[in-house]
Amino acid sequence: MPDMTTLPEPMREIVEHAYGVATADLFLVATPVAALAVIAVLFIKEKPLKDTSGMERLTAESAESAGATASPAGVG
Repeated sequence: MPDMTTLPEPMREIVEHAYGVATADLFLVATPVAALAVIAVLFIKEKPLKDTSGMERLTAESAESAGATASPAGVG
């Protein structure tokens, strides 16, 4: 691809104008989208992080389910 400095003067002005217009249009479109994103983030409900690992939760759930299945058998 040719460098901008190697283009003839009229062609270089056209290319520079096209880049300028495209950049302005890009910012005109991106600004409202970014503003909507910020507003959406403000309405996201905050959820606290878990303080146990997946293996710890799996062990606890296994112990609970083992205790739940053993209890009805002893009652009957």
